[in-house]
Amino acid sequence: MVQKVSYKPDNIQYKTFDAAGTEVLRITGKPKNVTVNGKVISERKDLDAEGWTWEAFDKDGALRIRHDNGSEVIIQMFDITGDVATMEMGYHLALKSRALLPGINHVTGSRYELQRQESGPR
Repeated sequence: MVQKVSYKPDNIQYKTFDAAGTEVLRITGKPKNVTVNGKVISERKDLDAEGWTWEAFDKDGALRIRHDNGSEVIIQMFDITGDVATMEMGYHLALKSRALLPGINHVTGSRYELQRQESGPR
């Protein structure tokens, strides 16, 4: 049973009643990593042991998490410090978020969107 859920621009956190359990979440993208009580758990092909699996669909996917020894789960969606990717032709893709970082705007709804920005001289 999930007791508490928190949604942030870069992660989803939740706490379960039991230290062992399996949860399924439908989210918009594959996570960067998953931790249970501060310990990173591995992506796996199945949930025969503690870890997580990702099944991609057309526009989102199913994240399945098995935890054996902890009730505080954090799903890291992206690295907020590395959110600007340089592309060819002098443009940048900036991940929109609520964070107050240079070149970053706001989140529209619950999906992360990309913003094209002009860079310096070409």
